[in-house]
Amino acid sequence: MKIRNAVKIAATAALFSAPVSSFAAPAVGAGAFDNNTLNGDQTITTNSGLTCASAGINEGGFLQEQCVNGAGDTLIHTVLMDGAGFTDESYVQMGAASGSSGIADKQSLVETTGGEQFTSNAKLMTGNFEDVGNTTSARIHLDQGVNDLGASFATTFNFDERNGLVTVQGHDGTFTDMVIGNSAFDSTYTNTFKFENFNVEAASITSFDTAYGADANAVAAGLSGVRVDQFATLSDAGASITQDFTLNERHGKFTVAAGNANHPTASLPWSAGDSIINTMIGQTIGNGATGSSAGAMAFGLRDFANESTLTGAGVDSQVSANPASFYTPSYTDTNLADPFQAF
Repeated sequence: MKIRNAVKIAATAALFSAPVSSFAAPAVGAGAFDNNTLNGDQTITTNSGLTCASAGINEGGFLQEQCVNGAGDTLIHTVLMDGAGFTDESYVQMGAASGSSGIADKQSLVETTGGEQFTSNAKLMTGNFEDVGNTTSARIHLDQGVNDLGASFATTFNFDERNGLVTVQGHDGTFTDMVIGNSAFDSTYTNTFKFENFNVEAASITSFDTAYGADANAVAAGLSGVRVDQFATLSDAGASITQDFTLNERHGKFTVAAGNANHPTASLPWSAGDSIINTMIGQTIGNGATGSSAGAMAFGLRDFANESTLTGAGVDSQVSANPASFYTPSYTDTNLADPFQAF
């Protein structure tokens, strides 16, 4: 069985209306990295986009130069390249005219052996290099990947942490995305797992309780939430079997308003912040027509549950393996048309 796995984790700060003007603009952006070439004589040609003096050191795969950005800040730019796939590049801000300092560093490795390739990248942006509130600029970024072409196997890992101002003053918001996927070519199997976690940390600000009339930790918890989507499909033509599975979960801030899931036998309410779950299962064996031949069958299930109140209801079918085709619950009294909409 050949299996391909993919893992993606990315943490991003959500967009908020609070201003970010109190933070200085970053001294260099993401595009300042990777503009380097290792020459045959082991010197490095670089284009940082800054105004730089002649390199103090440029030999043996090592370059160090002093540069100035548009704000008049002095930066030390350092590049290390070994010619075999490893690069480390950094900017260190010295005596910033803008009143802040920091470090920006990116390390990369690409190693290929036979039919297998390993890649790894790490990036750190601190102090004045951190672009607060920018949802496309990470302060911490990690990614790794392994690709074995001979076995048709691949795995990747990505992590981003971003900082953003939220509407509750002084909080940090970290938004985390995870995607895991698998596929097996001999039976056409696919599986995807998606996870998002938005975490708000309460600020220790004396005016918080006065401004919002609530405990800082309680309000921060109300702004945090988790949502999960999982999808799995198996289609084995040789065995005449197909199976589909879907699981959706919403918790905390992802159920921002109260509502009801209206099923034929019950109207199931949830309150803002409750944990609610949607499950769909479909299966066919043989041609899926009930009773057409020995062992041939179809089955479908659509279920809703509120884990916070321990209530739930389900609808099933013995003639259809597609739950969405024979039943879709209506959701009322909520500002979410479908709380389980894809993300």
